Amino acid sequence: MNLPRAASLVETALPFLNPEVSPPPASGSPLHTLTTGLARGDDVTWTRFHRDFGPGIFRQLLAATRGGHALARGAPQQTYLRVARHARPCDSAPMFSS
Repeated sequence: MNLPRAASLVETALPFLNPEVSPPPASGSPLHTLTTGLARGDDVTWTRFHRDFGPGIFRQLLAATRGGHALARGAPQQTYLRVARHARPCDSAPMFSS
């Protein structure tokens, strides 16, 4: 069976971080508050991000690995690292997912 590489699994999980939002929220919105905290490296915000987004990210990765629990378990950490490296305050879901 050909399973995707972990890096491509991260790309698979990122659309989960991009829920449809119309119109984009204004500054001070929950998304702006979340992304500002992530960009600052705030521990409480990271805990909230993990709690709110972690299960969905894992489900996406599990589906992408066709049930490969071992591979799917390691991939969320890579997703979080990517978010940590690129986090910046933003007001729209498409901006956040990019």
